[in-house]
Amino acid sequence: MSRGHGVQMNWWDRAVAYFSPQRAVRNLYYRNALRASGGYEGGRDSRLRKTMRDNRGPNRIVQGGAEATRSHARHLERNYDFARGTLRVFARNVIGPRGIGVEPMPRRADGRVHNEFADQIQRYHREWSRRPEVTGRMTRAMMERHALRCGIRDGEIFSQALRGNVRNLRHHTQVPFSLELLESDFIPFWHDVPGDRIFQGVRLNAWGQPVVYFAHRDHPTDGFQYGAQALKEVPADRMLHFALRDRIHQVRGITIFAAVIHRLEDLKDTTDYELAAAKLASALALTITQQPDELGDNPLSNGQKSEQTGRQLMDIEPAMIYRGQEGEQVNVVDTKRPNQALPDWIDFNLRGIAAGTDGSKSSISRHYTGNFSAQRQELVETWPAYEVMREEFVSAVTLPCYEDVVRTGFATGALRVPSDVDPFTIFDADYRGPAMPWIDPVKEAQGEKIKIRSGLKSLSQAVRERNGDPWEVIDQRAEELAYARNRGVTLDTDPAAVSGSGVEQSSAPESNDPENEQ
Repeated sequence: MSRGHGVQMNWWDRAVAYFSPQRAVRNLYYRNALRASGGYEGGRDSRLRKTMRDNRGPNRIVQGGAEATRSHARHLERNYDFARGTLRVFARNVIGPRGIGVEPMPRRADGRVHNEFADQIQRYHREWSRRPEVTGRMTRAMMERHALRCGIRDGEIFSQALRGNVRNLRHHTQVPFSLELLESDFIPFWHDVPGDRIFQGVRLNAWGQPVVYFAHRDHPTDGFQYGAQALKEVPADRMLHFALRDRIHQVRGITIFAAVIHRLEDLKDTTDYELAAAKLASALALTITQQPDELGDNPLSNGQKSEQTGRQLMDIEPAMIYRGQEGEQVNVVDTKRPNQALPDWIDFNLRGIAAGTDGSKSSISRHYTGNFSAQRQELVETWPAYEVMREEFVSAVTLPCYEDVVRTGFATGALRVPSDVDPFTIFDADYRGPAMPWIDPVKEAQGEKIKIRSGLKSLSQAVRERNGDPWEVIDQRAEELAYARNRGVTLDTDPAAVSGSGVEQSSAPESNDPENEQ
């Protein structure tokens, strides 16, 4: 034993321990008490509470529990509705149904967006988005949702960038660039060679930068190949790594369920037990009490006696009627089910799960309560968490993929840079995710209109916040208005139709327009 209550044993302690282990332990205990007598109470041990003192580095802590928690998280996703729902809530609100919106923003020397060049890049990127990964089974939106869901469930996900001609690979679009999605199993935690600065399957340089990733060619559980000889080296500039990290020098990620995995398991078990108890209670179990006759024997009803106990047995069936005999008393067993406190207990645990994952409790449980203000407050406080995760995903996956697509276009000649484009803005783009839902569309739209009219927000900004392309919106609107005029149809929002209709426009402010209220 080299430590006791966090205090290192010296030579005197080891000498005392040789003759009297009890006295050595007592000395260490009191020395630790003296050391922790000041400072923060959170650093002291007491009779009721022991302080956790695991000072290992982040990589050793992750290596000790990442694979076990990853397996447990996958089990919960397969078998528990709240866990599965939590992952899908994040995929829905971080990525959305159409994937991360990418709007190229190359600029001219005067700072204006070069729309012609931006449209050229947009068409090329849209072509790649049809089938961007090696299997050809997913669009970019599907791939991003799948990557995010697997990434937060397992704690990380890897993607190998395959550019140009690759042996035995056929790109599924006209863009010679594809991604190979790799679950965290492909980069083994067990591959450690400290002398070569290889930690958990990743070689780092002296600054902690990834240099090489060691990956299985096939999933390690498929049984094709295993061991260090079966690993291939993937340069860091070809590997995209999205990971959930708690500490700065952490190399690998940890599942989003790490802090709530026991709460999820307890909630699942308790709910299953309560449902089983409620099902048993619905059988309406009975007890029959018999009075002895004059001879001291128990009268038999239409049941039978158990050979082991001599007690009367009876099969209870739904809606059956039992006519007891003289001397029998029938009692109904009250199981106190369903448990009236169960909904509050579930709600309490769901709040903990939402706090530990940064998700929305209402969205996870699909139980929306409270008035407009309460629901909007929950949404406003939760939405930044989705935006933070979106920014991390974009930085790790979407942005480098977009830049690779643009570079591929330059290399193949599909994209040509105009002479009046600022070269420092060629790869500039705006990345957008799903817009925050409107709880009351009328009130929300009215507020947006006030901001635009008062100059606090531009129309382009408002459209982008709703995950739209402002230039596409304007072009589509212009086409709609022109088509409607040609067909003799007047639209309420057509300024030309309104001004030419002969209807006198009142200069008095409308009473129902908040912008005109005094």
